[in-house]
Amino acid sequence: MWYLAKRIVAKLKSLLVKIIPYNRIYKPKGVYPTVKAYLVADKERHPEYLEIYPGCVSSLHIAEDFCENSPSYLNYESKESIPPSFVVEVPNGRLHTNRITNVAVISDDNKVIGEVSLQLGRSGPENNYIFERNYFTKPKKLRGVAFHILIGGSGDHNYFHWMFDALPRLDLLQKSGWFDRVDWFIVPSVKHDFQKETLRLLGIEDRKIVEGHLHTHIQTDLLLASSYVRFPEHIPQWACNFLRKTFLPAASEEVGEIPFMYISRTDANSRNILNELELIQTLKEFGFKEVQLREYSVAEQARLFAGAKVIVAPHGAGLANLVFCSKGATVVELFPEGYVLPLYYDLASKVGLKYTHIVCEADAKANSVKQGMKLNLLVDLKRLKKKVEGIMETYTASIN
Repeated sequence: MWYLAKRIVAKLKSLLVKIIPYNRIYKPKGVYPTVKAYLVADKERHPEYLEIYPGCVSSLHIAEDFCENSPSYLNYESKESIPPSFVVEVPNGRLHTNRITNVAVISDDNKVIGEVSLQLGRSGPENNYIFERNYFTKPKKLRGVAFHILIGGSGDHNYFHWMFDALPRLDLLQKSGWFDRVDWFIVPSVKHDFQKETLRLLGIEDRKIVEGHLHTHIQTDLLLASSYVRFPEHIPQWACNFLRKTFLPAASEEVGEIPFMYISRTDANSRNILNELELIQTLKEFGFKEVQLREYSVAEQARLFAGAKVIVAPHGAGLANLVFCSKGATVVELFPEGYVLPLYYDLASKVGLKYTHIVCEADAKANSVKQGMKLNLLVDLKRLKKKVEGIMETYTASIN
């Protein structure tokens, strides 16, 4: 009931900001379709632009049966052109977000800048949700230089999106040589321990942190903006390298190795295993241990995954830790029928893992991504046992 009331309030707010005019001077008057167009226009101040990684073509090397299991509403491209990754200066720049679907970087002449502004589900800065808004609060003024890693609402709470969509942009900042210029780091949130821990390990002081979910409209003397990391399901190799380089050296030595892990989602409200007790008993026959990732810090999770040989898990954010696995490890991902996507298949290929999956009976039917995310799974234990037997035989043969 409380959740429903919260959603109703959020919906009303989203409608009212479109209807009620307030501080409309802050509504952007147009767009720069690209960063290059912005740089050409701002001839007086000559803002700097630094390309960090060149563009590339990313391919999802996935098996045919995986594609057949993925529903039509989860279309994805097997090849994607990923543009160059960069950092750019925006003098007297503004930052505005609704915390859910958009982040707008706005120039001093009040235009949304393409390539550094996010509009989820839409293409082109001219379609940014900010143009549907008429109600604006006055921006919070920050003196000095600010850099932001806002990515919409998912950055507030989701471990995967924090690790792969937010944090790698700090790699771009570090490689630009501008890290020490920054007075303020605008981040989605620091309400979770994993957010605080990772920022601390990256050398960001608490006093320099500004939370985007508390301050949704910000203006600063100089805003440093970066390109975004992922292009739908495609994870760039440099992001994986950054996470491994940053967090594996911090991996806790106190955590013992668990070579065969089952990752439970009992702390989540979706994609739970309906017959989990029986599944755990089946996996115990092969020496698997159940792991609740919420009990571990990021450094401890890095250690766990680095030492794992075989991982079985339902699809979920905890599999972001596959990035820390050692080459040659095996992952078995469990999906509910109607929600099969290649995100961790791609990640596994980027770090040299063996990947396989099982599509399980779901407790409902899904016709959209939103519905699919909420499905629970009933695992065919005979099928799982057969698959794990094959994996364990291969593993045993490899060490003998």
